[in-house]
Amino acid sequence: MRYEHITLECIEGVATITINRPEVLNALSMQTLDEMMDALDSVAAMGARTLLLRGAGRAFCSGADLSGGVQEDPERIDRGRALETGFNPLLESMVRLPIPIVSAVSGAAAGGGCGIALAADIVSAKKSWRPASLLWIPMATPTLPCHMPVCLVLIFARG
Repeated sequence: MRYEHITLECIEGVATITINRPEVLNALSMQTLDEMMDALDSVAAMGARTLLLRGAGRAFCSGADLSGGVQEDPERIDRGRALETGFNPLLESMVRLPIPIVSAVSGAAAGGGCGIALAADIVSAKKSWRPASLLWIPMATPTLPCHMPVCLVLIFARG
């Protein structure tokens, strides 16, 4: 798959997925979520021993792309579908990935972007980190029980 909204590389066993939409503070569109899912599926086949998640530019991820270029009436858009078909499966794939995930957060991490950052095994955050969603609700789906253990370590790097 050719990526337009992310980049994927693997160097010496470290795979890096970069959300690469700095013009919209790395907002998550359905295409971005699809590309991240494909990249997660590819990481193990690349021989990666760990995965680094980061955002290009001045934000990690500003959350859902609410503009999305949709031509429909905003009152009739089912935003819950994006959670069910894009965001939740992405988090489930992250949890199931057999290698550790490190999220390198600088700038904004809002809404779903904060959720993605916190779903990593280790969160490394610069002093510029501005979390906009501090409530972490355990993900409960038919395949993942809500008593799933979550380990979170915050490391504040020098600016």
